[in-house]
Amino acid sequence: MFINDCTTGILTGTFGAQKMASELNFFPDSEEITWFYYTRNTTDYSGGYANKISRCTLVLDDIANSSLSESKKKVYEAEVRCARAFLSYVLYDMYGPLVIAPLEVLKNPLQEQALPRLSGEEMIKFIEDDLLFASEHLPYPGKEEYGRFSKGLAKILLIRLYLHETPTDKNYFNKVETLARELMKPEYGYQLQKDYAKMFELGGQGAANKEIIFALPCSYNGPGHNQWHMMALPTDFQQNGMSGGWGTITSTWAFYDSFESNDVRRSKLLTSYVNSAGETVDKDTPNRLWLPVR
Repeated sequence: MFINDCTTGILTGTFGAQKMASELNFFPDSEEITWFYYTRNTTDYSGGYANKISRCTLVLDDIANSSLSESKKKVYEAEVRCARAFLSYVLYDMYGPLVIAPLEVLKNPLQEQALPRLSGEEMIKFIEDDLLFASEHLPYPGKEEYGRFSKGLAKILLIRLYLHETPTDKNYFNKVETLARELMKPEYGYQLQKDYAKMFELGGQGAANKEIIFALPCSYNGPGHNQWHMMALPTDFQQNGMSGGWGTITSTWAFYDSFESNDVRRSKLLTSYVNSAGETVDKDTPNRLWLPVR
């Protein structure tokens, strides 16, 4: 989730939760931050992603009690557990250990029961167990339907989880190395693209790009869509036939300056643009600590 990246100095935003996160200027009752966990009181966004974890738990019970073959049950269970772990990790990274409702509580929704947060160890094990199961039963990359979960995703999420815990336990680095070397094996099919910049240009994505570990398919005709330009363009942008966007996701000059001058990764960060007043906006513009992502 981009909100998490806004706390790292890599991304920021011109308003809302992303700006608050990048400035570390939020409080326990800051609704812009808490709504990812709780359901916000609005008709615009449902939020309350912690409840989606409970939904996964109920779906797993439905799968177990279905008439599907055992082999199909394993695959569907692996997908749902991967989804539950993915979401749990993102929320754990944001809020720390979560409240995880057990199945017996979820099956009695009218009976109120106060539940504590998991301990740190319990939280790690909850996510890890799901991902270990998923990594065993999901198909190899390229064998799954494009856009669905694979062994590669489950193992990269395990790497993320283990890296998250390395500040308190350096032994996790050994697990990270083992998994990273596993993902380099031929059966996973991953490889770095020869042209870094082209990955971010039209036609640089898709099944032919073997550097992508998890793809989110977007289509005008399907439920998935892509708002990248609106999210990345500043509100006052007026250049190359494009008007302003939302300025939701932008990068920082600190991140740009962390690369050497000849680093190709700089090429996808826009260092200046013309605004709606016909003025050039760049690093020297007062109070402009961010820059657009191409």
